[in-house]
Amino acid sequence: MGIPAIPLERIDYDLPADRIADRPLETRSHSKLLRLDERGIEDCTVDRLAELIAPESTIFLNNSRVVNARLYFPLPKGKSSPEAHRPIEVFCLCGAAGEPLHQLLSQKSPLRLEAMVGGIKRWNARAPGSVLSLLIEDSQGSLQLSVRRIDKSREFPIVELSWSSEDSPELSLGAALERAGHVPLPPYMRRADRIEDRDRYQTVYARSSGSVAAPTAGLHIDSNLMADLKAAGHRIEELVLHVGAGTFLPIKSERSDGHTMHEEWLEVSRQTIERLISTSFEQTLAVGTTALRSLESLYWFGARELLEPGHKGVLNQEFPYSCAIQPSKEEALGALIRRMELEGLESWSAPTGLFLLPGVKFHCAGQLLTNFHQPKSSLLFLVEAYIGEAWREVYHHALNSDYRFLSYGDACLFKAKHNE
Repeated sequence: MGIPAIPLERIDYDLPADRIADRPLETRSHSKLLRLDERGIEDCTVDRLAELIAPESTIFLNNSRVVNARLYFPLPKGKSSPEAHRPIEVFCLCGAAGEPLHQLLSQKSPLRLEAMVGGIKRWNARAPGSVLSLLIEDSQGSLQLSVRRIDKSREFPIVELSWSSEDSPELSLGAALERAGHVPLPPYMRRADRIEDRDRYQTVYARSSGSVAAPTAGLHIDSNLMADLKAAGHRIEELVLHVGAGTFLPIKSERSDGHTMHEEWLEVSRQTIERLISTSFEQTLAVGTTALRSLESLYWFGARELLEPGHKGVLNQEFPYSCAIQPSKEEALGALIRRMELEGLESWSAPTGLFLLPGVKFHCAGQLLTNFHQPKSSLLFLVEAYIGEAWREVYHHALNSDYRFLSYGDACLFKAKHNE
């Protein structure tokens, strides 16, 4: 067996532009929350989360921090129209050889990167073969950046980014992006980032820099809600999944089996894996699709270890659909722990390309807090996999009940339809 061939139309719905939230609410946890369980749909608010989830749940949070990975380089002035003078957008994705962005943040200038380039035709027309420059003057002094194209034949071009600062001669890429970069808001917001986005497009528990899109379900959790969750007897565990641009890129194929799932870097401590083993399926809450993808990836890494001990490398998207065994959660994660013990590892770190599609079983998390997702997206495939065709009823109710959609929008709380 391979990836299921599911038509993309199956996860399509009409999303009016005015239902897409382009700004967050003033208070994170005041967002609306649509709860779906065996009794049906209930309209709530996120600040009630502590009482709505299973007693003594373990809550898994993705603490990845968003990098200001979007740069804007002005074009040389000329006699053409003002439209032609719009800056060239360079959205840094990963290293030229595919290295995850988080592994490059400590690197010094120059550096070759894979990037989305907005306006590359205007760059070619106005300044073919040229280097574009950007000067930043801030409280730390002057920062000069430049970019030149290396290979534009690929879907995402390779560019060479250089930067220098007399005040900070050893400036790292991470520090340069922090000063010169913009918050990489998803394109569907159709606005420039603002200063407040630097705070609000991060979770309050963000720590590990490396994402180019936010794990948005976590944007609803503030310090007051975190305190309420702990006071109610719930446990908090953190993991890292650095979110890639593939999270919000549309699926271009007509069926699921024609889509190449993006890979994202996963890192989970041994202690967190042991907590996952000891927590029941019903009491495990994944905050966001990234946390759910992380937990289920751990299961499949463990299953792979049982079949092919010592196997290294990415968890590919076909594996769950071709795997000859379906071990219990305890068996799979136990195999992963033994592998870590043999290698003296305190955390499991690897890229995952896991593609969760309708028909797959969920082994680790019986509860999911998530946002409302785009039509025809891999995330909506995941939602159908998790709750079945009830997603249509959920989205119909939300569209008719003033819910706000996508990254800065409202949230859902689901129980898994399938479990082990």
